[in-house]
Parts: sequence; structure tokens; C-alpha cells
Amino acid sequence: MQQVELANDESALETFRKGDETGFAFLFRVYYPVLVVFACKFTSSTLAEEIVNESFYKIWVKRSSINSLSHFRSYLYKIVYHDCLKAKHEANPATIPENFADDFDYSSELIRSETLRQLYHAIDNLPAQCKTIVTELYVNGKTVREIADAMGLAVSTVKAQKARGILLLKEKLGNVDPSVLLLATLFS
Repeated sequence: MQQVELANDESALETFRKGDETGFAFLFRVYYPVLVVFACKFTSSTLAEEIVNESFYKIWVKRSSINSLSHFRSYLYKIVYHDCLKAKHEANPATIPENFADDFDYSSELIRSETLRQLYHAIDNLPAQCKTIVTELYVNGKTVREIADAMGLAVSTVKAQKARGILLLKEKLGNVDPSVLLLATLFS
């Protein structure tokens, strides 16, 4: 396997399409967490992880037919969605109403998942301590005091790193307040 520095999803997709596992690993790391969140809308977290893993295998097999990043995303989300419904139906056919597909707003969920992916990507690119503090606060729901105690830092340091993280996220995400994005995506 050749070692390639991948700058973004597009370059990763190109290496992925050529069969390079580096591209696969990059795309897996970027999309796996949000696909699991997406799949958890329909099934348990354990089954969601299994379905997402299998979905990546399926898209790897069909990689040469993927012609764009939007095609990749759309196809991957559809595989996860249909496999979740299939697993749910196999477990208990009565759990899925006949009009479920009509009632489910796939587009909204896709937008939500993509927003979450962009947010997680921006958080992942924060400086290490800042990333840890923002993740603990907003993703894991810990208090400033809990984080300060766990990391051996002063409360004022945690607050300063939180403010720095929010500022950096605002720069990366444009004028959208990351706090609002986190709340909107995590609690919807």
C-alpha cells in the first residue's frame, strides 16, 4: 500500500476508487462516526456499528463505480439506511409501519448527519487540549469543573480553552455558532 498524504475527502476518494487502502482508511475515519449516529436512529448502537462496517465493505466492492464525492456519500447513506430497515424488519416485521419510508425525512437526516460530520471534522482539527475540552464539554456533556479535575487544570484554563475552541470553530465553520450546531445536531 502506498503512503499518500490525503488533504481532503476528494483526494481520499480518488485514491479509494483506485483501490488504495489509504483512501479507504481516510474516508472510513471521516464518515464512520456520523454514519453510526445516523444508523442509531433506526437500531441499537451495536447493530448500527455492524451495519456501518458492512456498508463500508459494500462500497469498497463497488468503488470503481463511484464517480463523485456526492455519489459516494449518497450511496453510503442509502446502504446504511436500507440495511438498518432490513435488520429491523428481520428482527420484528411488525416494527416498521408500511408508510415508514414516506414518513421518514431522509433528506433532513442526511443534512443533519453531514452537518455533524463537518462539525466533528472541525473539532478534530483543533489543537489537542482545546479539542479534548470541547469534546468533553459538548459531546460528552461534562462540566467545566469535571474536566478541570480530570485533566489537572484550573477551571479558568478550561474556560479559556473552551472560548478558544469556540472561536477557532467559528473561524472554520464560518459565522455559524458551533454551540448552536452542537446542540442542534446532538439533541434533534
